Amino acid sequence: MAKAFLDTNVLVYANDGREPAKQDAALALLAVVASGGGGVVSTQCLVEYGAVALRKLRQSPAEIDEQVEFCAATFEVVPVTPDLIGGAVRLALLHQVNYFDALMLAAAESAGCTELYSEDLNAGQSYLGVRVVDPFAA
Repeated sequence: MAKAFLDTNVLVYANDGREPAKQDAALALLAVVASGGGGVVSTQCLVEYGAVALRKLRQSPAEIDEQVEFCAATFEVVPVTPDLIGGAVRLALLHQVNYFDALMLAAAESAGCTELYSEDLNAGQSYLGVRVVDPFAA
């Protein structure tokens, strides 16, 4: 299986029962990517997930720890480094995208991913050889 980067929103929707259709899509995607062994997340995704899970999903620290440990055990985790930050700044300016989205794109590219699953960028567009796929599109 090709390597695929999972945006924070996939992790959030997988744990959010308020939007059942998106939750089902996120859980199905996680199952496929996990079984193929090519899933990638970044430390940024895990940090963002923790913040959303605590504030919006109102998960307990134990639940958040469980999800983060699942991701760390199941997916490749790309650490955010000074080089990635610099690349993201340049990518954000070049493509006029949100800095945090650019940081995920830079992490995906550094891990050799061919796809980034996200609802936050233009589906079908490629950046640095990484094609954006919206797993929640109708």
